[in-house]
Amino acid sequence: MSSRPAPTRPAPSRPAPTRPAASRLAASRLAVPLLAAFTALACITPALAQTAVASRLPTAIGDSTFWRLTRDLSEPAGWFRSENFVSNELLWQHVIAPLRQTVPTGHAF
Repeated sequence: MSSRPAPTRPAPSRPAPTRPAASRLAASRLAVPLLAAFTALACITPALAQTAVASRLPTAIGDSTFWRLTRDLSEPAGWFRSENFVSNELLWQHVIAPLRQTVPTGHAF
């Protein structure tokens, strides 16, 4: 008898481990409520923050406070290269002539 080495067999290939079906089902059942809770929290949190800020604001301010805010938040007086008239209406200037004819000088229209 000849002493031949025993033939070696390749190791059997194993499929990649997968989650059992019950585990996947449990994960999907948990994902939906978590997503719903996260969405609700994302929607409610800004509203609660806005309510908290609004509750600290005064319902009215005095004249002197208003004018101080206006003065402090406005640009300094001076010369500007142009006026910035902005409108989304194309024909707004056509109402000026009829208004001048119908509204007396010094009155509001």
